[in-house]
Amino acid sequence: MKKILPTLSLVFSGSLLFSQNTAPSVLSIETSPPQVTAQQETSAARTQATIIWSEDFANGIPSTWTNLGQRANGNLYPNSVWEYRGPLTNPNSNVGSRGGYGAPGTPINSPTRANGFMIFDSDYLDNGGVAGNFGLGSAPTPHIGRLTTETIDLSNHPFVKLEFNYYLRNFASRFGVAISVNNGGSWLDTVYFGTTIGVNESSAINAKAEFDISAIAGGQSQVQLRFVYDGTPTQGSNTGYYFCQIDDIKITELPAHRLVPFTDSEGIRFDVWNNNPSEMRHGYVSTRQNRSFRFGANFLNFGTSAQTNARLEVDVYNGASLIQTLQSAPFGALASGDTARIAQTTTNAFLPPSPGVYTAAYRIVSDSIPIADAEKDTIVFVVSPNQTGQHFPYFSNTIGTPQLGNLGRVSSQFRLVNQEVVLGAIAGIANTTNTGGRLIFKLHTASPLTNPIPLAIDTVTITAAHVAAQAVTATFSNAPILPAGTHYLTVEFDGGTSTINLINDARVWAPPLANLMYLTSQPGWYTGYQNSRQFNIPHLRIIGCNDTATGACQNFATLSAFQSVCATDPAFPLTGGMPAGGTYSGPGVSAGQFDPSIPGAGSHTITYTVNINGNPQSATQTIEVKASPNLNLPTSPVAVCSGGNPVSLFPFVQPGGGTFSGTGITTGNLFDPNVAGGGIQTISYEYTDPDGCTNTGTFSVNVVAPPTVNITNTVSSFCIYNDTVTLSGTPTGGNFSGPGVIGNQFVPALAGIGTHPVVYSFTDGNGCEGSDLLMVDVDSCLSILSFGQKITIEVFPNPSTGIFTLKGVDENADVVIRNALGQEINAEISRRGELNIDLSNQPAGIYFIRV
Repeated sequence: MKKILPTLSLVFSGSLLFSQNTAPSVLSIETSPPQVTAQQETSAARTQATIIWSEDFANGIPSTWTNLGQRANGNLYPNSVWEYRGPLTNPNSNVGSRGGYGAPGTPINSPTRANGFMIFDSDYLDNGGVAGNFGLGSAPTPHIGRLTTETIDLSNHPFVKLEFNYYLRNFASRFGVAISVNNGGSWLDTVYFGTTIGVNESSAINAKAEFDISAIAGGQSQVQLRFVYDGTPTQGSNTGYYFCQIDDIKITELPAHRLVPFTDSEGIRFDVWNNNPSEMRHGYVSTRQNRSFRFGANFLNFGTSAQTNARLEVDVYNGASLIQTLQSAPFGALASGDTARIAQTTTNAFLPPSPGVYTAAYRIVSDSIPIADAEKDTIVFVVSPNQTGQHFPYFSNTIGTPQLGNLGRVSSQFRLVNQEVVLGAIAGIANTTNTGGRLIFKLHTASPLTNPIPLAIDTVTITAAHVAAQAVTATFSNAPILPAGTHYLTVEFDGGTSTINLINDARVWAPPLANLMYLTSQPGWYTGYQNSRQFNIPHLRIIGCNDTATGACQNFATLSAFQSVCATDPAFPLTGGMPAGGTYSGPGVSAGQFDPSIPGAGSHTITYTVNINGNPQSATQTIEVKASPNLNLPTSPVAVCSGGNPVSLFPFVQPGGGTFSGTGITTGNLFDPNVAGGGIQTISYEYTDPDGCTNTGTFSVNVVAPPTVNITNTVSSFCIYNDTVTLSGTPTGGNFSGPGVIGNQFVPALAGIGTHPVVYSFTDGNGCEGSDLLMVDVDSCLSILSFGQKITIEVFPNPSTGIFTLKGVDENADVVIRNALGQEINAEISRRGELNIDLSNQPAGIYFIRV
């Protein structure tokens, strides 16, 4: 990975000859909130698609798969491979990218993410987890990762669909699935996913890819899939970056009836516009600037059957109330594989009847696809008493001084349908903005490319209250009156060394020149970044009124909308009431501050009251307080054995994915009893839900000693022919093991001559194990020492076929014969000078003589 070397040609910003110039892209650390797509509501009939083959990585990478890395020249690249993340791997399935630009390491949000998923971490492979450490990782870019399945038999399935969940972030990479139908002999077809994810953009964390692969693999018996991360495309002088995660791969029967949205070359699936789909949209309109909204979608027939009366339907809600249902003109018949585009699916117009937060709920239906089975999505727009701007209420990412530099600027058009008195403006800022910097607001009627003289200007120093509210409000003291038409609002970042980040909306398409950004590192205005919505529609809007004269505008109060907060957030100052000098009231409000913990979760009405010309005027807005997440923590101490391995604490808490702290916590979710020491330790657990609300609780971990275990047998020396010995130990209920041990019995003959370890192990109710060791001696006991004299006994022939002679034995001596199990054998013994033993009627083996 090389350092960024921009090669952009000079942009002439002093005339209207400006064209659609794009700025050079640079690597950036991920700071955007994870985006989650709406889950489709499906009927039982739709969810019963026949699964032909699937893999959810519950048991890691299947042994029948191959995982290989490749260089750009085709040579093997050993470390350039996909990585398995599971519940027991390090890092585990709660961690996404480890790269230097991968913060905060969010994992895929697939249905079975907890049991494992796959990731190609290009960012980490290039820099080893250190931003700027280009080319010093284990497999620097350019690189390719190829994850190949086993052979799949689809010979009985002519119509098939490939689907899987993915989460990716892109800089200069391609993401595809190559398909072979001859056991990997050739790979002639590739389907690509994430093609609309631009530079420095991310997919939703639960994105889903679906492909009709019938024409490629349908009816084939030797199908293989190869998931390819291609980090060889270039972005300027750069290759690769950032990552791709996949999970829950399935091949299913292609349904007969399915209409699905697709993304066109402009990155549009479901769309909304006001007058013309090629013009800029307005996600905020004031009541005075209210206008009609139309809706459209790109969709295709993804089923095997033609669809009659295929159409787009849109339910428009104000809050929870259904206001109107719209629909496009239906198609008489849409054949399998055919598409319907936005120009063909435009609904009739909708004019919002009153202020409110509106939701357009899209669905694609036909005669064969009811509402329950329809593909759905939503777009939210706002009709405000007094605010107008392009952006919709979506936080996609940020744009500010890290990209544009100090004294960088952004400019956004807005179109008025009626004359307007502009009282001020609002800029939406992210909570990563530092206090102390300044925003300079400028209002003008001509493009910033012409360096126009502002009609109004205001400079606002950013405070903690602005950051908490995620909004900075400017006041235009001269309140200029603007005619109907197109105008511009520009904001300049005067941050010094402070970071200023504006919120960017990448959800809805914006035409070129509708929004501009100014880079100080390469001075000039740009329409954005190539192949990216990293700069799309900044959160900028004007504050107007409902009359055409300044005096009339000042006869009523206004209050800007509030961002939602969490019940555990600290109290913060209320802002947004105009004209200034009024007071705020409502549940949880005291001395101009709102304390979310007092009213608790729910929607609460805040009233702003101000005295205008001797008359009290008021305005209201609702503020949504979100509940803290519920934690399910152990009520009794979790027992952990001292001296044992570190233990994951995630199985003991719900929901998982939070952060542990306390004595004994070493890495992530691991508790190490050897670090904690004996006794009870208090562990804190903090969890933040998708809304950003946090809850903290504590529970105890008891580091318990292993049980004291003893073998109670006192005799530890035996002759090999001794009878079986019963072993005993305390506490009872454990297990004996060792040579010659059967259950709780020790058999000397089975153990054999020598010194043997006998171990008694016991596991207590906490799962802790203790043990004791007894060393047992087994002797042949064939030597006799009597009266200090050595007596020698000879046995011959040895070995023999069964007849043995003993020499040196007194004729009155007792002779006992035992087998290898210690059992006494009846043998014929004759005493004629020498002692003769006849074992010819016994099986071959080893026998012992006791004299």
